[in-house]
Amino acid sequence: MAGNFTISGPESTGKTYLSMRLATLCKGTWIPEYSRSYLNQLRRSYEPDDLDNIAEGQLEMILSAHELSTGKTLILDTDLLNILVWSELKYGKVSSKIETCYKKQPATHHLLLQADVPWEFDSLRENPYDRAEIFKYFIKTLQFRRLPFTIIGGFGAKRINQCRWTMLQKSKFL
Repeated sequence: MAGNFTISGPESTGKTYLSMRLATLCKGTWIPEYSRSYLNQLRRSYEPDDLDNIAEGQLEMILSAHELSTGKTLILDTDLLNILVWSELKYGKVSSKIETCYKKQPATHHLLLQADVPWEFDSLRENPYDRAEIFKYFIKTLQFRRLPFTIIGGFGAKRINQCRWTMLQKSKFL
């Protein structure tokens, strides 16, 4: 199995856990979410310009891993689409820097997680009540940009098995 797969979706849907688990199961390379480390070091509330920095950092991580992973499956905890969607939702616009970074990332298949797991508090999370609307926005954005995606739902092993089956099927075409 080879290819690039991004775990996408609203916050608190298990993206980090699932991406790490999938990378282990398929002996792939896990690419973490850059924004967590960036925001944890910020000593103030983030602003639109910070999303530009996050986009650049995420892209650098993706491109480095892509270059080093010849033939291995890449599992991205997030990618530039998530940053793009968040910028649209939070600030009503997407900067040219985010768009440029988005266009430079390698092709990926999105595993779009439904917001069907309980929301868990985290100091970086902001949306406990509108995850269903954000999920719909992800679908519209993926469709508008004509990006390949599969909706993933359920709990535990069911969710993992849906991802693994999709990855097995889609890796033949990536």
